[in-house]
Amino acid sequence: MDSTFSDCGRSGVRAPQPSSEAKLVNCTITSSGDYPVYGAATWVEALRTGNAYTGNARQAIGVACNQDTDITDDDAWLPQGVPYDLTASDEGTYLRIGGQGRLSLRPGVQVIGGGIGAAGILVAGGESGERVTLGSAAAVPAPGDWLGVEFLPGGTGRIAHTVLTHAQTGVAIASDRDIRVTNSTIRDCAVDGIRTSGPSAPIIRYCTINRNGEMGVRARGNSRPRLGNQSEQGNPGQNSLFNNGQYDLANETAGRLWAENNWWNATTGAEVRQRIYDAEDNASVGQVDFQPFLSVQPTGLVTVARSDEGEPALAIMSVAAVATDAGAAIHVTVSRPAAVRVTVRNIAGRLVRSLEADVDGAGVIPWNRRSEAGSLAPSGRYLIEVEAHATDGTTARSLASLTL
Repeated sequence: MDSTFSDCGRSGVRAPQPSSEAKLVNCTITSSGDYPVYGAATWVEALRTGNAYTGNARQAIGVACNQDTDITDDDAWLPQGVPYDLTASDEGTYLRIGGQGRLSLRPGVQVIGGGIGAAGILVAGGESGERVTLGSAAAVPAPGDWLGVEFLPGGTGRIAHTVLTHAQTGVAIASDRDIRVTNSTIRDCAVDGIRTSGPSAPIIRYCTINRNGEMGVRARGNSRPRLGNQSEQGNPGQNSLFNNGQYDLANETAGRLWAENNWWNATTGAEVRQRIYDAEDNASVGQVDFQPFLSVQPTGLVTVARSDEGEPALAIMSVAAVATDAGAAIHVTVSRPAAVRVTVRNIAGRLVRSLEADVDGAGVIPWNRRSEAGSLAPSGRYLIEVEAHATDGTTARSLASLTL
């Protein structure tokens, strides 16, 4: 309490054992050779208010995860002004909340890297003016940098007023318990923004879900994500689902889904229908009821760029990357004429090739499978980043995946 730790060779405070006891209040830790604080996942709640971290080699809280259960009781992480880094330990980077455990991430908390699995209770409880952020530990983030959040069978909780970016899948829900994702943004994930499976039936409302590589929301198994139903109290919809790589909503279950009162960056039912995968595309899966839908985007965390000259919004309406005999074809549809840049990255996020073309409406951009250096790209999975730039300076971005 009220102490200063400076010029330490490794960390100013190190508590790798869950049984360690201490509380840091109003302390300053400066000029450490590594993390200013390195501690077991269940111990870092000892970091209370008023702490400052300056000039350390790693400006983050190093959190030691392992292959077993990390959170076994009721823990709360408070904002420290620097992120909690789940990649700190060689023993593991996956933070597991046990069946009897609870982890509360308070407003302003930042967590980077690794992954979080909840067999117990996880509450990422931000506020409208002070959000929780969950994202990449990389200096230059790329889709798929970390695993994402998983609600495992038996897990429960909520994600509210949270910004989650650059995961493999943003939120994966496999539990039939009460789970809510509200007032949050989930974007730039390599695969899906939200994936539901098993018997799960989470409520998803007031969220912005966009720029994810494959699906905005994907329902599998016998899950029933609740994305808006006028006849169900507490399920108002009001989500913004747009610019996801393949579909904004994919129903891969045999049951019917409701996704009413959402905004799809579209003006007609036919346009919305193109952004939904359901019985219209595959008779073996269930129908999605999406009407009525919103014609104006709800107030949220992400908006679509609009022209100062009153032109329609610039948006990437769809992206699909398909393998061809010559390499690949990237199909792009934009809402108005734009210069389109396609960046091909490998699954580790490294640049493979950049391509450019002018697109008016729908266009196809070919890739001959050659890298920037001219070598043939190997078979495997690739990330496709698409950026559209209009003449008035507005931009839009979307993601897709490609398997060669």
